[in-house]
Amino acid sequence: MWPDHRRDMLGDPQDWRHDPALIVLTAPDAEDASHVPVLIDATSLTGQVERIVISIDYSPLPKVLIYHPGRAAPLLGFGVKYEIGSPLRASVAMADGSWRMGASFVDAAGGGCTAPAAAHARPDWQDDLGEMRARLWPAFGRLRLMLRHPMDTGLAVGISAHYLTEVTLSDASGQIARLEVFEPVEEDPALTFLLPPELARGPIQISARDNLGYVFTAAPDYRLNPQEIADGVWMFEGATESFGRGNGGAICNIVMIATQGGAVVIDTGGTHRHGTALRQFADERLGGVALSLNTHHHPDHWFGNQAFADRPILSLPPSRQAQGDSAQALADGLYRILGSWMNGTAPLPATDDAVNGPLTIGGRDLTLLALSGHSQADLVIRDNRTGTLIAGDLLFLNRAPSFPDANIATWAAAITTISEIPASGYVPGHGPYHRDSRAMGQTQHYLQAMDARLRGAANNGLTPLEALAAGPMPDYAHLGANPEEYRRSVIQRWRDYERRTLPLLSSVG
Repeated sequence: MWPDHRRDMLGDPQDWRHDPALIVLTAPDAEDASHVPVLIDATSLTGQVERIVISIDYSPLPKVLIYHPGRAAPLLGFGVKYEIGSPLRASVAMADGSWRMGASFVDAAGGGCTAPAAAHARPDWQDDLGEMRARLWPAFGRLRLMLRHPMDTGLAVGISAHYLTEVTLSDASGQIARLEVFEPVEEDPALTFLLPPELARGPIQISARDNLGYVFTAAPDYRLNPQEIADGVWMFEGATESFGRGNGGAICNIVMIATQGGAVVIDTGGTHRHGTALRQFADERLGGVALSLNTHHHPDHWFGNQAFADRPILSLPPSRQAQGDSAQALADGLYRILGSWMNGTAPLPATDDAVNGPLTIGGRDLTLLALSGHSQADLVIRDNRTGTLIAGDLLFLNRAPSFPDANIATWAAAITTISEIPASGYVPGHGPYHRDSRAMGQTQHYLQAMDARLRGAANNGLTPLEALAAGPMPDYAHLGANPEEYRRSVIQRWRDYERRTLPLLSSVG
């Protein structure tokens, strides 16, 4: 059978050979012919791997899958259905046009391809169709994915073929790897991928489709990359970008301060899943959570609150009010922008008021400062033990400030207040931790430049479209999230400037 399969599946290549560096691992005996585990490891082959073709010699459905590793490593774990004992073969196409071969024999009692899927024993099996479970281990790049699907071969009496045809991994730069799937892959496939370190640190989007046209999408855990920036002060730096599926909404900085009673969590992330990943870190590394603080009401800072619902969640009273008033509209928008990253997110506003002044938690002294300007209420926190100042979105660094609720004059005054507080280092709402005044200077200058741009445009009778067409101020065009953030800011604040510029001609009453 192998010569026929080599011709039909591979095009009968002339340059092929068995290579001991290609590892094909299978269980020697199939305890369950419907679930035979397989691991293919081509990482030791010399040269670039283009694709890996998996086949079974003696099977009514010999083609199992084709893996295109792309930017991933050429390693794949999966399970297959066996109808009879047979060799399983891995044929690896190299970039130079040659093929490398490996094989392993599996002794199977049979029936795996012709038995009905176990899912059909449950009348509600379709409720779970396409459900994904996934975890990525960034330290060694391993991604484990389980996808609920019957993988019906069409050979069981009275049951039509219904199987996955494709699984794709992607990131913000595009496709990472693609897997072509055929009927012999096991029911509820469990897949293992290996990613290089630079990919394992970023959000990965998973998509799959089947032969009936169903499309399934999901993403695995957020990669948090925590940094201990001071004694017991941990920072999780967000992407200096706008909300997008490439970052999963993880765009703001999160801080955790260790105390004897658990962590003080400052902002909880942009989705329930983001918050859950943060909560897991706090539980595993910092002895749990004492309480959470929301610096203000913008959703990237508090849509992870659900994961902390069993502990007090504090925010300034105007922020709590704004959270409740805007929650549904903000959630609707983010479900459209982030897609499946938002699955399970139901916005939970803060439960208690934060009060201006000292706060001691678990033997650790903090100072809370109520300011405003970026929003109606902006909470600043100082860790008195280390002098670390967490400024929320009153400070930005290397990312364009956002203006949906901004009062520029009040914001500028708040930055002046921050500059007068003794601090050993600063955590901005967006951008890297730093020990100098860079964020204060950059944010202050950006506010001045945006104010001058909009005031000048309105004074000269320009329309908002003309202000948009001008693009970001040249000194700030390079900042993260620009030009999108500049465009949003013009639309959000244009009426304020035009209203101040146009003289009142008439009034009511």
